[in-house]
Amino acid sequence: MGVTVITEDVVIRESQGGIIICLNSQDSFPDLKRQLAGKLKAFDDLLIGVQVVLDVGQRRLKKMEIQELKDLLLEQGLHLKRLISRGKSVDLTGKGGQVEVISAPTTKLSNQEIGSIEETILVKRTLRSGQRVFFPGNIVVLGDVNPGAEVIAGGNVLIMGSMRGMAHAGALGSEEAVVAAFRLNPTQLRIANHITRPPEGQASKGNEPEVASIKSGKVIIEDLKL
Repeated sequence: MGVTVITEDVVIRESQGGIIICLNSQDSFPDLKRQLAGKLKAFDDLLIGVQVVLDVGQRRLKKMEIQELKDLLLEQGLHLKRLISRGKSVDLTGKGGQVEVISAPTTKLSNQEIGSIEETILVKRTLRSGQRVFFPGNIVVLGDVNPGAEVIAGGNVLIMGSMRGMAHAGALGSEEAVVAAFRLNPTQLRIANHITRPPEGQASKGNEPEVASIKSGKVIIEDLKL
């Protein structure tokens, strides 16, 4: 199941190797651009370097407006890879610079395109203080995460060692995401917008695999049952 973040005007989904941003076609372009800018700024620098597929629905865009959206994404460190429109009278053909433009009046995105299948990256090393990993899908670390290191995933976080740094699962808004580790002792643990820190959270047993998830609006740490 892909992760979806919904506001009144912007929907963000994780996809394979990046994210898809769907825009509400009812708003004026200046309003929509302002809403998108606010949404992206809320992620701070979490999405830097991520490739974007922009789905504008039924909206008809001018070349100048496409460039404005591209520039807006670049300001946040994002790269516009593809623009998709389903409007019946859309003046979007060929390629716009390095951006692939697709006019699809009668079709919907496939499950693969909307990110219903999450991608996973494997980090084959221990993360030390000052090191940071972000990925829109799931992250698996074959090693430890030391204090001062950060692991931030749009999906789930799995640490095949000790988690003693900061872990953030569901960074794009999913409260179904989990953080699991062989030894779960984070300096800070986040799932979606929920944050817990020792000693506020439940104490880890330290020598057994555990998983953190959201239940009844709170971050709960339990034994990991395999």
